[in-house]
Amino acid sequence: MNPSAHISPPARSWRDIHQDIAPRAMSGEGRKRLAFATLKTIGIIAIACTSLWGGYELFRLWKSDPVSIKAPVKNSPVREIVLQSDGPLDHTWVVQTLALPRGVDLMELDLYALRERLLATPQVRTAVLARKFPDKLAVTLEERMPVARVRATERDGQLRDYLVARDGFVFPGINFPADRIETLPYLDGITLKRAGSGFAPIAGMETVSDLLGTARANTADIYARWRSVSLERLSADGVLLVRAADIPEITFGTRDDFLKQLAQLDLIIDRTRLHADGRTLASVDLSVGLSANGVLVPVVYAQPEIAADQPAASASPARRNARPGFAPVFQPARSQPTRPSGQRPSAFFHLADSSPL
Repeated sequence: MNPSAHISPPARSWRDIHQDIAPRAMSGEGRKRLAFATLKTIGIIAIACTSLWGGYELFRLWKSDPVSIKAPVKNSPVREIVLQSDGPLDHTWVVQTLALPRGVDLMELDLYALRERLLATPQVRTAVLARKFPDKLAVTLEERMPVARVRATERDGQLRDYLVARDGFVFPGINFPADRIETLPYLDGITLKRAGSGFAPIAGMETVSDLLGTARANTADIYARWRSVSLERLSADGVLLVRAADIPEITFGTRDDFLKQLAQLDLIIDRTRLHADGRTLASVDLSVGLSANGVLVPVVYAQPEIAADQPAASASPARRNARPGFAPVFQPARSQPTRPSGQRPSAFFHLADSSPL
């Protein structure tokens, strides 16, 4: 007997039954929706790519030639320049410096190039330009204010006065009133260096500005007699030398408060006026003299001027001028230098440690 005759055939599923039925065909409406979705996706991708390309081209054009980006229709010519400034530069100067073509369109203006024209004048610290539609150009200036002046020799050999700002910039000075310029002391002990069409900034002017500003605000009568400030010993010794109409040399130390030193100077001048012998101050050194008991300020006196009818042999030391145009002063007799000022003090003023104005 054959054993395989008793093995039952494997069970079959309905999936094993072959069917000759075609899959359900897509309707016409479905095909339309599929085509629309495909076109929509392609359109979005195309728009995104076009926008990116257009933005890139616009940015590249703006970087390379911003003037070429113009308004579609030229209907807004510049009719007015509106100026706002904290200094004496006026509307006429701005118009002449910008030199805008007649009838130029507001959108055609290269604001960066116009700003550079204004900044070419060292008196202008910052300049901001903005379009004010429909037809105005707004200009806002921040100017440098002078704290001192300096006399320089031009290339043609002529002497000319320039103004110096707190940050050391040297500039000719435009539209400043003459009475204000005449009150500014000259700078001495410096070497002007040419830089382009002007001069390189002067180092140390912030310290000079602090001294002059403190004196002008608190001791206006003393400041009015100052004629020059020397920076010759500023970097080496930390002192500023001031020459005044009534005192040939005043030494200020930069390590001490200027207001305190000015108070001491004011007290010394007042006490000197009380002397009946006619002597005048020739030198005051406010940078030295600290002691355990207070402040000892070394001073040098000059003898009074001898009358013109007295013999020349008895005359006081020779007259000299600090600078051309400055008031003449007397040079006192000096011994060998023993202090930074190069003078041996003929007296010491003993002042309180604090002498408020």
